[in-house]
Order: sequence, then C-alpha cells, then structure tokens
Amino acid sequence: MNLNNLTKETLDLFVQLIVFMPFLGAFIVPVISYMSSLTRNLFSLFLVLTSFLLSFALIPHILYIGNISIEYQTGVGTTLFLVDKLGLFMALCSSMIGSIIVLYSFGYIASYQNQNEYYLMVVLFLGSMMGLVFSSNLIIMFIFW
Repeated sequence: MNLNNLTKETLDLFVQLIVFMPFLGAFIVPVISYMSSLTRNLFSLFLVLTSFLLSFALIPHILYIGNISIEYQTGVGTTLFLVDKLGLFMALCSSMIGSIIVLYSFGYIASYQNQNEYYLMVVLFLGSMMGLVFSSNLIIMFIFW
C-alpha cells in the first residue's frame, strides 16, 4: 500500500468506521436476527472484523508517518480522537480477540436463549472499546466507558 495515497479524509473515515461501525451496528443485530440466526452471527462477525481490518490498514501510516488526530467542533470545545501507536496496538488486540470471541460464540451459545442480546452486547462492547482506546480526552473516554 502506498502511504501517499491515503489522504487525511480517508484516514479520518477509517478511524470513524473503526469506532462507530460496531458501536452503531450493534443496534442493528437484533433486527437482522429476523432474517436468520446465521445472518445475525455473520453480521456480528462482519462488524468486528471490519474494525480489525481497518485498524490493520492504519499500521503503516502510524509507524512511518505519525499519529492521526480527528477534531470535531462542538459547543463545549474541541473533541479529539487520537490514533497513536499504543491506541492502535490496543485496537488491534481488542478487535482480534473480539473476532475470535464472536467466531467461537457461533457454536458455544447456539443452544442458549437471548442470543440477540448477547451479540448486541459483544459488538457494542467492541465499539465502546474502540472509542475508548482512541479517545484523547476524559469526556470522550467517559462516554465510551
């Protein structure tokens, strides 16, 4: 991957998708379960794997170019997401372990009730973890905590 092709907008989009795709996608999981339980399971795995793959795609930029900082102007002040080496490492670890957990859950909780709630909570937890590791101030950290 050529590092010069990744624009600031692309990097910002990657970070936003890493955080908000599982966080918001978790609430779609119970709706998808009306199609089938396999579709729900695969959609949950898709949300978690997407965070992992997008985090993995940021490795060359973080290692060789530098941190990614996203600023949002709010009424209170500037809210920041900051992707640095430690945050990216934690995002990779969390999303990889989350992917393994979701994949293992396909068979492990197949006979249990409340599977919709389980997958909602697992994916929501991963989205919250991504927001937590990329937050650069205490207010955003508290929101995702």
